[in-house]
Amino acid sequence: MSNINLIIEERFIDWNFVASDKALIAAAKQKWIAQQFEKIKGEETEFVPYPTFPKK
Repeated sequence: MSNINLIIEERFIDWNFVASDKALIAAAKQKWIAQQFEKIKGEETEFVPYPTFPKK
């Protein structure tokens, strides 16, 4: 049996974004809302808005 050292980092999830740093998720969220991600060829006019949920 081999010795494998695993480094397990905490992960944060927000919609389609996963990162070990909440700041990276916040930046990606703002970039998504501003539609600054590269468009997919053939689907340049499609956009899925960032989801909003009613406050309870």
